[in-house]
Amino acid sequence: MKLAEVAGETPCLVGQLLTDEPSPPDWSEVSRLLQGWRVLLDLEILFDPALQVDALQLLRSLARAQRGVIAVWPGSVISRRATYSELGRFDRYVSDLSDSLVLRPRQAAFPDETPFTIERIP
Repeated sequence: MKLAEVAGETPCLVGQLLTDEPSPPDWSEVSRLLQGWRVLLDLEILFDPALQVDALQLLRSLARAQRGVIAVWPGSVISRRATYSELGRFDRYVSDLSDSLVLRPRQAAFPDETPFTIERIP
């Protein structure tokens, strides 16, 4: 991921990290395992009901503890609402965003142009 390279960070593949555990980790174990990682990818596992984790609450907690986290949201962000999966599925997740920055990709014509726009959600 280019943004991780620019930030000088190694991305964490959350799914791989959490499935390396012998049993499904609880909230505090998930939080402990993700401490210190500033770029988080492969978040889909956080929506598994076995973990009983509120994905946005976890990301907020990590961001506050580490002064910011870059997380690639696997669903959609429309207006102030983050969603994952489809209506009626076991892993459906919907939550309102607050105190967040959303980077939206955009086409850049030149290499020195920023390939995203920034939306601030108070």
